[in-house]
Amino acid sequence: MAINLLGMGNPLLDISSEVEPAMVEKYGLKMGDAVLAEEKHQPLFDEMVKLPSVQYIAGGATQNSIRVAQWMLQSSGATAYMGCIGNDANGNKMKEACAADGVKTAYMIDSSTPTGCCAVLINHPERSLCTNLNAANNFKVEHLKQPENWAICEAAKVIYSAGFFITVCPDAMRAACAEAAKHDGLYCLNLSAPFLMMVPPFKAVFVELMPQVDFLFGNETEAQTWADSGNSGHSKTYKIEPIGGENMAGGGGSFQCGPYYGPYNHHCAVKAWHDEWDLWNVVRRWAQGAVLSSDRAAGETNRNFPRCGVELCRPQPRRNCVLVFVPDGCQLPR
Repeated sequence: MAINLLGMGNPLLDISSEVEPAMVEKYGLKMGDAVLAEEKHQPLFDEMVKLPSVQYIAGGATQNSIRVAQWMLQSSGATAYMGCIGNDANGNKMKEACAADGVKTAYMIDSSTPTGCCAVLINHPERSLCTNLNAANNFKVEHLKQPENWAICEAAKVIYSAGFFITVCPDAMRAACAEAAKHDGLYCLNLSAPFLMMVPPFKAVFVELMPQVDFLFGNETEAQTWADSGNSGHSKTYKIEPIGGENMAGGGGSFQCGPYYGPYNHHCAVKAWHDEWDLWNVVRRWAQGAVLSSDRAAGETNRNFPRCGVELCRPQPRRNCVLVFVPDGCQLPR
């Protein structure tokens, strides 16, 4: 089995539309942020589906990353994805989207719960995400350990999860991370959202996984939240210089991390963070008016397959951003 990349995460159907700022404020949301839906957010989904501009797009941060990586590789079955969906029309739409993209899926099916969805409120040039996990919340490590699925995990050269998956199945992340270490694979993790590092049980999983994380991704706010959260009594601060162009944050800065990062790890985490700002600039220059996605792990993760130097393969994520994230949602060129 030749699997370059395995992703595990929360498969969601994006319900996406342009909205007025009043709708964002009505539900206590913020542009550029991502939250899990609470009871107060439930009417939002009904409002979204009634909007004339609504679109339905296969989504979920990790699933989108795998779809983009598959598109880059142009070799059917080179990537795989696991998550939990319902036995319904929305779940079938995602199966069809991944099959069309060439991604091998090993979904866990929960017939008692609907497929997860994400309200994507767009107010150019930003968006706000509100997620109803539904079936995505029910993934179990036992599904990963089924022989046919575990064989995928063993074969993968790179395993990737967004931090959002910590809220669902940290045991699956622990098992996959340990397996990657066994067969000299790469384990990659995305911080995903500041709130994850503010909730003690979720933060504890980050702290546990970090010693084995080869590449850590996050935008400026997420990186700062991780730095400010205090990872141990022996944290260090590393100087960061702008990489490859103007830095929107205004020049160099510092990134604080605990002793868990080896030199290779925190070096790449720093570079990934500053590439984020470089990518934002590229998208803004080349696609004025596009909606800016805060999840750009697809290009970052995929560029590491050849294990070549970071400096040599930085241009590829930029290209991905322009081609993939300029349309609303993650829609791949054909």
